[in-house]
Amino acid sequence: MPSLQCFLCRAVLRLGATVCPSCHMLLLVKGRFALYAYLNQGGFGTVYTAHDLQNANAICAVKVVPFESQDQYDQALREVDILQRHQLRFIPSFYTMQLHNASVYIVTEYIHGNTLSTYPRGFWHSGRVERMVTVLLSYLMELHGRGIVHRDLSPTNIMRLDSDPAEYVLLDFGIAKEGTSTISAMRQAGNPGYAAPEQLRGEGTSAASDLYSLGATAYSLLTGSMPTTLDA
Repeated sequence: MPSLQCFLCRAVLRLGATVCPSCHMLLLVKGRFALYAYLNQGGFGTVYTAHDLQNANAICAVKVVPFESQDQYDQALREVDILQRHQLRFIPSFYTMQLHNASVYIVTEYIHGNTLSTYPRGFWHSGRVERMVTVLLSYLMELHGRGIVHRDLSPTNIMRLDSDPAEYVLLDFGIAKEGTSTISAMRQAGNPGYAAPEQLRGEGTSAASDLYSLGATAYSLLTGSMPTTLDA
């Protein structure tokens, strides 16, 4: 069970508490996954680490996605649906989810590695970038073959594995779409430095939009600077 102090706001907890009485954070998801530390902030949610109390305290990741509208709630459920139905080697495994206080708690596999944005300047020479792009293209081919467009590829959402530096994992499917439908509130979402021009203009996105983002990512790794979005 959670400790006697909320890891987020440090409020004192009663023994066995599963929700913080001060910040109202859900501390125990599905009676099994105990949140204990902040991990990082994404575009549409905050990620925390948790212990799996039924699996020798194995570490998991819990993404907390708040929503204020039906569109935002539907998009959070779309992320859950994509993760749950598409168990691919380059996507974190989905475990479970829980709704609490207008937030969706999404529990997934914890990936041991570093995002591409954390590497020092000069680390990404041309040969290394070429190999990375080759691997990512194979991932995107499989993803797009299933009708999924990620829509948020950037160095912060690509993880290089500690166990095999030649392999990567795609993170954060918060604004991904499957098929032709796109929730209107999410049309212009995406990282301005890496999103395709048609996405930033609020137009339709496709597999080509992900290829643009991958190219922009390669550019930033090679040059150490943000790519300039062209008004095409």
